[in-house]
Amino acid sequence: MNIYRILLLARRYLIGRFFKIEDSIDFAFWPLLDILVWGGAGLAMAKTGNSQQHLITLVCVVFIRVFLYSYFNNATNFLYEMMARNIINLFSTPLTFNEWLCGAMVSGFISTALLLVFACVVTKAIFGIYLFSHGIGLLVFIMPLLISGWAISHATILILMYFGVHAQRLAWVIGWIFIPFSGVYYSLEIMPAWIQMISHVVPMSYIFRAVRIFILEHRFSGDNLFFGYGLACIYFIITTFACNYMFERSRQLGLASLERS
Repeated sequence: MNIYRILLLARRYLIGRFFKIEDSIDFAFWPLLDILVWGGAGLAMAKTGNSQQHLITLVCVVFIRVFLYSYFNNATNFLYEMMARNIINLFSTPLTFNEWLCGAMVSGFISTALLLVFACVVTKAIFGIYLFSHGIGLLVFIMPLLISGWAISHATILILMYFGVHAQRLAWVIGWIFIPFSGVYYSLEIMPAWIQMISHVVPMSYIFRAVRIFILEHRFSGDNLFFGYGLACIYFIITTFACNYMFERSRQLGLASLERS
C-alpha cells in the first residue's frame, strides 16, 4: 500500500467534510444536540440520585458519536462515490481498494479527534464539566468504538456493492440499529432479556459497560475491555476480507456494476 495515496484520499474526504458549510453544520449539530438533550437528562437524574450520572451520560453520548462518525465516514463516502459514478475513475488509477479503506479510516480518525475536542469545549461551556475529569484513561475506550464503526461500515459497503445504489437507504440506518443493544443511554440490565442476549455479540455493549465501571469505581474492567476489543477486531477482520472479496468479484464483472441504480 502507498501511504502517499492513502493520505491524499484522507485529505480529500476531510476537505469535503470541513470546507463545505452544510457538512460542517452536520458535524457540529448532532453532537451538540445530543449533549444538550442527554446532558440535561443526566443532570436531572444526578440531582435525584447518583451524582456521577451526569458525567456518565455525557461521556457515553459523546463516545457513541465516535462509533457513528467512524461508521458514517466510511459507508457514506463509498455511497457518495457510487452516486457520483466516480468508482471507475477512482480505481482506474493505481489506487487499490485497501488504500481507499485506509484513507477513509484515516479521515474518520481525524474527524473523531476533532469531535472529542469540540465535545470537551461544549460540555465545559454548557455544564461546567470536563469530559476527561477522571483521567485520559477514558481514551482506552475510543479505539474499539472506532474499530466497531469501521467493521459495520465495511459490512454496509459489502451490501452496497452487492445491491447497488438503490440500497443507499441502508447506509443511513444500519449504524443506528446497534444503539439499543449497546447500552449507551442506560444500563442494559433494565432492558428485556432478548435485548440483553443480542447485546452479548455487540462489542459496544462491553465498552459502555466498562466506561460506567471506570467512572463509578475508578478501575478498568479487564473482561469487558477484552470482549469489546476482541469482538470489534474479529468483526473488522471478517468484514474487511469480505469487502475485498466482493470488490474483486465486482472488478471481474466490471466496476460499472457498482454504479448501477
